[in-house]
Amino acid sequence: QIKSYAFRVESVKHSFQLWLFAFSLWIVPGANAERIFSDTRFPAEPPRDLYLTDEQIEKSEALGSFAWGLFLQMTGDGRNIKASTDAYLEALRKNPDSAIFLRHATAPFMQTGEFGIMAEKLLPIARENPTVVQLQLVTSFALQRAAKVDEALGLIRAADESVRPANPKLFREHAALLWHSQDFPAVRKYIHRASRSKPLRDHYVT
Repeated sequence: QIKSYAFRVESVKHSFQLWLFAFSLWIVPGANAERIFSDTRFPAEPPRDLYLTDEQIEKSEALGSFAWGLFLQMTGDGRNIKASTDAYLEALRKNPDSAIFLRHATAPFMQTGEFGIMAEKLLPIARENPTVVQLQLVTSFALQRAAKVDEALGLIRAADESVRPANPKLFREHAALLWHSQDFPAVRKYIHRASRSKPLRDHYVT
C-alpha cells in the first residue's frame, strides 16, 4: 500500500510538472512577443531585403524535395524507390530547368524501360514549361518510345513555337518527328523556312 501511495504521489507530481511546462510554453512566447513589439527598438516586421522572392522559395522547396529523394535513395530500401522518384519529380516540377533533377527523376524509368509511365509523369511538367528545351526533348523521347509519335510531335511543335530565338535542338527534333510521321511536304516546307532563319541555317544538312 505504501508503494502504491508513493507511486500515485509521484504520478501526480509528474503530471503537475508537465502541466506547468505546457503552461510556460503557452504564456512565455506570447509575453516575449508582446514585449518585443511594444519596444520601439525592435521593428514590427523584418527588413524587406530579408524576404525571399517567389522564385527563391520555389528553388528552396525544390532543393528540399530533391534532398528528401536523395535520402530515400541512399537508404538502399527497395520500397523507397517510388517515394524517392516522386520526390525527384516534385523537385523537377518546382524547378523544371534543372538537368540534375531531370536526370534523377527519369533514371528509374530508363532502367526499367517503363517509357509510358515516364511520359505520363513528365508530360504535365513539360506542357507547363514549353521553353525548357531539355525537358521537352526528354519527354518527346519517352513519348516516342511509348509509340506516341503524334503526341510527341504536338509537344515539340508547341515548344518550337514558344522558344525565341529558334533553338537548333528543337528544330532537329521537330523535323525528325515530321519525317517519322511521313508528312514529307511538311518536312520540305519546314526545312525551307529554317533556311531563312539565322539561328538555324548552320545546323542542318539537306
